[in-house]
Amino acid sequence: VIDGYISGANVYIDFNWNLVQDEGEPSATEDLANEEYYFIESDFLYVDDYTLTCANLRPRVAEVPVGATDSVRGTVENAYTMMYFPYNNSSERANITPFTTLFTQYIVDSLTNSISVENGCKITANNIGSQVSSKIDDVMFDLQNQYYINPADFYEDFIASEDTEKQEIGEKIVDFLTTSSKIEDIVGDHYNLNMIST
Repeated sequence: VIDGYISGANVYIDFNWNLVQDEGEPSATEDLANEEYYFIESDFLYVDDYTLTCANLRPRVAEVPVGATDSVRGTVENAYTMMYFPYNNSSERANITPFTTLFTQYIVDSLTNSISVENGCKITANNIGSQVSSKIDDVMFDLQNQYYINPADFYEDFIASEDTEKQEIGEKIVDFLTTSSKIEDIVGDHYNLNMIST
């Protein structure tokens, strides 16, 4: 989980494509020494037909609360959420960054509330995964061919690569995400709505 490396986030795999942590979608364990989060296979007992391949092809969500620690910016003062959507040869290791979060608006119409966590590795969820992957492929193709942006840049660890320009852009995206989260909270509280960022 990267803006700077984030400690104290709630990270989960969204098996049923609703971008909400449901019962049966466990939180990852944080490895402080290696600055990463991980799951163990026994975490996924509620998901029928669970495989590592299925997990790799699902969104990963990082909810960053007030009080979490950002290795670059210090203590997090405003909560925000970042997301990772599978692309190309997604593996069990993934960088959830401000850049990967930008794809949310392109795939939101593919999301659903009709799949149970238990069915998160079955055909309907797999079909949504294919739709999402196809949409991200299209966006990446356009970015590469029209704007000469390397798609891998969205998924890299820009802290490890010491790319200060990407770090600065990532910080600006997080600032936007925190503002967006505050607005959602205000509107949600006022109208008693559960809102999802797009």
